[in-house]
Amino acid sequence: MILKTILLTVLAVAPAGGEMMAQGNSISEQARVASQAWQAHDIRLLVKGSNGVQVNLPGAEPSVALAEAQAIATLRTFVSRTEELRVTVTAARAVGAGHAYVELGRSYRVRGTQEDLSQRVLLGYRLVNRRWVLTEVRVLE
Repeated sequence: MILKTILLTVLAVAPAGGEMMAQGNSISEQARVASQAWQAHDIRLLVKGSNGVQVNLPGAEPSVALAEAQAIATLRTFVSRTEELRVTVTAARAVGAGHAYVELGRSYRVRGTQEDLSQRVLLGYRLVNRRWVLTEVRVLE
């Protein structure tokens, strides 16, 4: 829910170049790291340091906040049957005090098929101790 509220608010209140720094890294830098992590299926890097991640995947009920290890296992299972063709950052914005979101565009194939598919991956972040921490993953068809 938080991410949905952030996404609805961002167009109305965030400046076009909205950035917030965390340990010298902007949300744009965090978005680059997230994109590379998703492309490589390095879910541990994506979730690293999170105390709780809400995961919303197509065809599944939204989760409560999952502990880091459980979030990693859930997301690894989700991507394990796929092959990434391209993952791009389509948006990265700081939205309010210590909150930000990243939107990734994902092109992929289910292993053993030739059909190119696409999804949007929305990532919610919170600034904790001068570091961006993942709080939500929402995958949309």
